[in-house]
Amino acid sequence: MTKRTIKSSSDKCEMLVNKRYMQRRVTRLYILLATFLFIGCSSVVTNEPFVTELANSCFEVKEEFNIFAIDQIPYDSYIVSTKESFVLSTYFEERYKIVAKVRVNETIKITEVIHFSDGANGHCWKVFFSTMNFPNARIELPSCWSHSSSLWISPETPSERDKTGEDLKIDTKYLKRLKHCI
Repeated sequence: MTKRTIKSSSDKCEMLVNKRYMQRRVTRLYILLATFLFIGCSSVVTNEPFVTELANSCFEVKEEFNIFAIDQIPYDSYIVSTKESFVLSTYFEERYKIVAKVRVNETIKITEVIHFSDGANGHCWKVFFSTMNFPNARIELPSCWSHSSSLWISPETPSERDKTGEDLKIDTKYLKRLKHCI
């Protein structure tokens, strides 16, 4: 083995600078990894066994509700809000535009269920549906506590579901499950 000889103090200084640079990069990598692990990930759970009774099911609307355009919430284009489940603030209806009303006797179809990570706030569900008038839309039911005060899904959180082992279901006066789905 040959020993590397340092020829000058500038070589020594350069090696020290490179070592500190690498230590800072590794530290930043660890911080990034720790942040990622702390925040967690969101995942689609539509095909999981505990969602099979809910996913791709149809429901009849028993009480009318509004669909609002929400561009500020990541990944969501539309969200349902009612007087019982105001979203984000008491000024919600003043700030966001109603794009449609879902009327009594209309049919909605659950299209996607997501186990959603809301960072340090925790985890919640996001349940999306479509209607005949909006067949390709991604409309969120009041299913995440960080966006709605009165949720339409039970159990209300993934951690509650983990404790009880219950399957997800719709639990609201606004919707009634249909036996057959189109």
